[in-house]
Amino acid sequence: TYTDHTGLMGNPLYGDDIGKMCFNAAKNWQIGWYNDRKVEFNPLTEDRSLNMVGIADYNITQTASAPVVMKLETNTPQDYFVAFNRATGVNSHN
Repeated sequence: TYTDHTGLMGNPLYGDDIGKMCFNAAKNWQIGWYNDRKVEFNPLTEDRSLNMVGIADYNITQTASAPVVMKLETNTPQDYFVAFNRATGVNSHN
């Protein structure tokens, strides 16, 4: 919706040409920008511990294996998406 201020699609800065902000986790998954750094699993059937990095840290060499976007598959129409948007760099106005 247009009142979702967690990402760029909600138009949180009330303008199209201002701000440094990324899309939310669901949009990043759908767009496919981070396909090399995404992970999917079902928390009902798998037990997993992950170290994720924010989108602003995507290009940092030390974190090259850490996922940026995670999809929690629930085997229902309602899945969940997780990302960490640290307010720095390309995401500094989030």
